Amino acid sequence: MKKKKIIVLSIILSAIMISFALDNDKKPHFKVIRATNDSFIVPIVTETKTNINSATVEELDELPGIGPVIANRIIEYRQNKPFSTIEDIMNVKGIGEKIFAGIKDIITVR
Repeated sequence: MKKKKIIVLSIILSAIMISFALDNDKKPHFKVIRATNDSFIVPIVTETKTNINSATVEELDELPGIGPVIANRIIEYRQNKPFSTIEDIMNVKGIGEKIFAGIKDIITVR
């Protein structure tokens, strides 16, 4: 019975992740952690925010509307002055209100 519950839970969580990804034409902003339990893989969804004061080029590049060029600009900007608020990211060349609107809920400065 326990194995059936794990399988059902795994299917439900997978369906939720897929529907979220399909509803969002941008890259999903969650990470999937796989935990094994009795040889079953159970996906666990944890919503994460990207810290723009410490993220790598690769992590910044995963943000919607941010490519490697802008990711490098973010890193150059924060080397001179760390971001105090998430809105400060709009001081980076190439990040305007439209891109900010797409990332404001998935970035942090903490």
